[in-house]
Amino acid sequence: GESIIITAGLQKPGTGGSAQSLRLEARGENDIIPKVDELTRQVKEGLDLTRAQLAGDVEANAGKITTSSPEALKYYIEGRKRHFRMENEQAIAYYEKAIAIDPEFAMAYRALATAHDNLGHIAERRKYIEKASELSARLPENERLIIEAQIYYWNEDYPKAIEVLGRLLKAYPGHSLGYWHLSLNYYAVGDIGKAIEERELGVQI
Repeated sequence: GESIIITAGLQKPGTGGSAQSLRLEARGENDIIPKVDELTRQVKEGLDLTRAQLAGDVEANAGKITTSSPEALKYYIEGRKRHFRMENEQAIAYYEKAIAIDPEFAMAYRALATAHDNLGHIAERRKYIEKASELSARLPENERLIIEAQIYYWNEDYPKAIEVLGRLLKAYPGHSLGYWHLSLNYYAVGDIGKAIEERELGVQI
């Protein structure tokens, strides 16, 4: 019917216990993101995390970190699909629709800056990456570091960008975009061997 059912299983590794079944019901698309937040809370409760572990976790709700609008998220995802195919004009059109719906969608601004950069639109690139940076306080650490590194890269401060990306990949070793950006920076400083090495790691992931 009109409902969207979200189901998940939660099992603590090494305990041998049976999986705990989690089930939430969203009343349409607009209710999905709040239900993801409810699912997150249930997972944390089920894992019996310590107070110290909880203190180090991201506290913000998914709607605040990304966007509270499923429609804006759809446009962003469609933009990313075209972006990966280097269809930059089409990607830009989708990103613009996303930020028209949610003017505080930080990662949509970052992606918009990158698509404009691919087309050589330097003024637009600068405008949108600055907007992404302004809104980055709401983001989790991995996305904040990507934005910070991208700004250093475009300002041609490659050593600083490499340092920021090193911090990113130490904390998030499976972050394929981090390896991609690290490859670009090593290429910019003329270390072709490291550029190839980092790019291959990103491709493998």
